[in-house]
Amino acid sequence: LLSHFRHETKRLGVNVRHEEATADTIQKGKYDAVIVATGSKRSKPKIKGIDKPIAIDFVEALQGKMKGNNIVILATDHEIRCVDVALYANELNKKATLLFTQENATQLATDMGAAESGMQSQAIMDVLPKTPNISIQLGVEPVEITDRGVVVVRNGKKETIPADTVVYVPEFVSNDEIANALEKKGVKAAKVGDCVEPMRLMCYAIHEGHAAAKKL
Repeated sequence: LLSHFRHETKRLGVNVRHEEATADTIQKGKYDAVIVATGSKRSKPKIKGIDKPIAIDFVEALQGKMKGNNIVILATDHEIRCVDVALYANELNKKATLLFTQENATQLATDMGAAESGMQSQAIMDVLPKTPNISIQLGVEPVEITDRGVVVVRNGKKETIPADTVVYVPEFVSNDEIANALEKKGVKAAKVGDCVEPMRLMCYAIHEGHAAAKKL
């Protein structure tokens, strides 16, 4: 897809400027129209110790930044990303442990009991327990990340689950700062893709960008 876009921009003579876009530079450019496709950005969950070097998000984990052999994954409702990290860690011959809170464990059980359970839930309960070096712990509440691992509450008692790397799934929020700044400057801009709503498929950005361009 990227190769196609590169070919088309070159074929059509699109002026690609390799510089940081800001509300000021866009306003100074005096463009006839502005379409903002700045996507989404990651934010860290609110847990004590999240800024420690031992903690990384799932994107960094899939980029090969997991250190050591003992990986603990804070499983959230973004199950598929937790599964991806666990399976990737297993491919690297690392030990992976997924921690599910009681709330997420209950939701997981509900999904499994549904007439059409999700692929993520099936993978968690059917595939992962049979995969070497991957384990699942249900009903634990992470309260702190330390240099030694994750402090959790299980059955009302605190305990530390050792880890060399702790992986979390970040919250994704729309990266609409430029669009909002342009609006304050009185510059009309169309927002497309994850800039409108995070965690959507790439096709939305493509179609919305196309639709915005057709209105020009």
